[in-house]
Amino acid sequence: MIAVIQGSNRRGNATRPVVDAITNYLSAQAETSVVIDLEELPGTVLHRDMYESDRADLYLDEAAKVLRQADRWIFVFPEYNGSFPGALKLFIDALSVRDYKTLFGHKLTALIGTASGRAGNLRGIDHLTGVLHHLGSTVMPQAMPISLIDGLLNEQKEFADAEALSTLHQYLDRYLSYSSAMTASAG
Repeated sequence: MIAVIQGSNRRGNATRPVVDAITNYLSAQAETSVVIDLEELPGTVLHRDMYESDRADLYLDEAAKVLRQADRWIFVFPEYNGSFPGALKLFIDALSVRDYKTLFGHKLTALIGTASGRAGNLRGIDHLTGVLHHLGSTVMPQAMPISLIDGLLNEQKEFADAEALSTLHQYLDRYLSYSSAMTASAG
């Protein structure tokens, strides 16, 4: 199973349409996927007790359960101030106290950055790569930056640009091949 993490808690963000395009494509490839959408991240997560590993939090407990079951992850996240959103870092930090070795260790991850500008969140991709490496995850080389995201959405706010969709599908095909090869070599 592949967990697709939508990394912005902003309502109506431009990253969610990319997530929808990803899950539609994975489904067409007979891949099971589940979405963890940080738009649903409750405001109660941020407080001084968030680092208590025995603290019950329904959202985080459910997210941890899904992420443990998934053997592969795809992060899709926008550029915020030259990096990735603080809500995504908060989510990772809050989850890491719930036994980061089994949660993050050896997970095969892909990174897709979005931006309204021309760089497609390259710095945010680099920053998140460093965080995930520190936690023991394996990040697929050659992440996918998506530039000028607003121009790639149609009037219904769907990620529908034919060229961009083709590039996304090629990237997902590489990720599926990469994750298959990594799983085969580990076994």
